[in-house]
Amino acid sequence: MPEVLHIDPPAILNRVCFAKELFANHQAPTSLHHHLSHGSGPLHEHDFLEIALITTGTAQHATIHGRQLIKTGDLLVIHPGQWHGYSETRDLGVFNFCLSCDLFTHELRWVHQDPRLAVLFPARMPRDDGERRAAVQGVRILHFAAQPLARLTDAYVQLHALCASGGAKDRRGELLARILLVLEAIADHRDLGHGQRAHDGRVIAATRLMTEDPAREWSLDLLAEQTASSASHLLRLFRRDLGLAPIAWLARYRAERLAVLLLTSEHTIAELGAQVGWPEPSYCARRFRACFGLSPAMFRAGHVEKSKRSEI
Repeated sequence: MPEVLHIDPPAILNRVCFAKELFANHQAPTSLHHHLSHGSGPLHEHDFLEIALITTGTAQHATIHGRQLIKTGDLLVIHPGQWHGYSETRDLGVFNFCLSCDLFTHELRWVHQDPRLAVLFPARMPRDDGERRAAVQGVRILHFAAQPLARLTDAYVQLHALCASGGAKDRRGELLARILLVLEAIADHRDLGHGQRAHDGRVIAATRLMTEDPAREWSLDLLAEQTASSASHLLRLFRRDLGLAPIAWLARYRAERLAVLLLTSEHTIAELGAQVGWPEPSYCARRFRACFGLSPAMFRAGHVEKSKRSEI
């Protein structure tokens, strides 16, 4: 039976979940729970990858980009560093599967070369290091019809049984095999792998450089030099793999990273803007508005006000 969580308001900000704490408790690089929730959950960010399968009910899923209705059959792939939370849950059943980023740089490194899965996961995965938890942004949502949902659910059930028995700690080979069955069930989704390519190594290297040091004055020529590529070729690779030019990708990353910091840090907007690479306040405000449609101050004030209303 799933664990029942009554998570009525208040919803909270400034909550960060760390891999070193979560996975230390389980003594394994994964954590999987199946629970029912009612009410509103805490708004938070984390430094690990989360793959949540909605098994029953509905909810509003909040991210820095707004709220979206989720329902039975939805699968949420939540990248490290993404701020999110659930509200208005109605008998929401969730298989909450969390994976260490180290798995994706070691045993599961191949997913970046699988044409079906490469589009689903970040181009580069940060280390399991709290100071670098925000290396990637993003949430991907897929919906599974009845038959593929049954297959995916079965894969989750088998993995959950292994984790619940304590086998995830001692039977590493079986754990990886069960994870592979979950990933294969996801990879067969009709919306994955159609015309997509695996991320080129130079794209991964360039995104790693920019996310590890977003405040640097990056240019296409500098990125090309750092990745042993020509500027024109690197531009083509980025547009093919990520749909954006490198500097446009960086601008989106900076805006999304700033959005998370606005909700999880008490530093001033000017200080946070400098941290992501936009030290000039008016320029920072213009670039943030281009991504979110409102200024950093309005964005922060709006979410804080929503949080206060949820506590009433």
